Amino acid sequence: MANNSIEKTTKKFNDYLYHYDYNELEDDGLFEGKLGIVYYLTYINKIYEDEKNISTLYEILNLVLENISSQKKFISVSPCILSGLSGFGVMAHELKKHELLGDELDNEISDINDYLLDKALIHVQNNVFDYLGGSMGILYYFIQINDVKKSDIIINEIYNNINNQKLAFYNNTDDLYNKGLNFGLAHGISAILHIIDLYLQINPKNEQARIIRAKCIEILSEHCKEYMIEDSTLYFPYNKFLEDHQMITHKNNRLGWCNSDLSVVNTLYRSAPLTHFEKIDAEKIASETTKRRTFNTTGIQDFHFCHGTSGVAMMYKNIYDHTGNDNFREAYQYWHDQTVDFLRNDTLVLQENKMSLIFGYPAAILTINSADKRISDWSKIFLI
Repeated sequence: MANNSIEKTTKKFNDYLYHYDYNELEDDGLFEGKLGIVYYLTYINKIYEDEKNISTLYEILNLVLENISSQKKFISVSPCILSGLSGFGVMAHELKKHELLGDELDNEISDINDYLLDKALIHVQNNVFDYLGGSMGILYYFIQINDVKKSDIIINEIYNNINNQKLAFYNNTDDLYNKGLNFGLAHGISAILHIIDLYLQINPKNEQARIIRAKCIEILSEHCKEYMIEDSTLYFPYNKFLEDHQMITHKNNRLGWCNSDLSVVNTLYRSAPLTHFEKIDAEKIASETTKRRTFNTTGIQDFHFCHGTSGVAMMYKNIYDHTGNDNFREAYQYWHDQTVDFLRNDTLVLQENKMSLIFGYPAAILTINSADKRISDWSKIFLI
């Protein structure tokens, strides 16, 4: 019955995509715009093969290419992975990997890569370290395309930066959720640690990267302190930032992909061996998160990926895959089923985000199909 519901929901959304006017979708980017739909169709076609998936994919890609060439849209000037050119680079790499794109864009991508390297260095120099909107998303892209040379240059810049700062990885922005020392995957230390681990897979002898990694672990260890909200036990703050010359620690009890205890321990399980985290009991922290299922203890209202049910489901799936612990399998199944129910009932608080990979239907539908091994790696762009 559940599988029938998953298939029905998926095909309904796919049909919606086939008839959508993509000129109406203002954002061209990977996480919130047109390229997110291209990403979705690339993976969902592995399960629900249909020529309409591919024709729609190319239709959207051509619109994005036109907008980049015209230099009239935000994507043509933004370097970020969220809605800019590093997101385009990631998508082009995915299309090549899935044999949906040849070498026809290689010259343009080479020019884009030079631009992205310059922007990544400026971001680091300006203390903009977040994944979705800053230097780490660009570094992630260069790692994905195995560009060790450009990755090395960014690593060197990060190393020099953190050695000249009183507080390493302090995001220089006025946004309440991004600024300061952030601990999550969207903008913070968890993403940095994960991306440095990815880098060390392609260049394991880089000592600067190992020092950066050690600094991430040191920061997480220093800030892992038990506290209570709504009768729930939590461990990591959301972020810390300076205000009127005082350091403010911002805490909440959100359970979500973007920033929560669960997103931190998801990264720790990927960053094996866990013996490197002597001051952090990852299993204990992850187990505590499984006790939280109400709105008051999670903040979850719908199915979207950023801080809805689908992102939580995928993190529990990842932790279960690493541990084999049935407690995490049961937690994954619970949030997976909640995602199925929310999708069936169209429970999306902000309907204007329907087409957004991170805030709408696409990532949620990939989540409910994630038991299929043909799309086992789709969530990697969410660092899962």
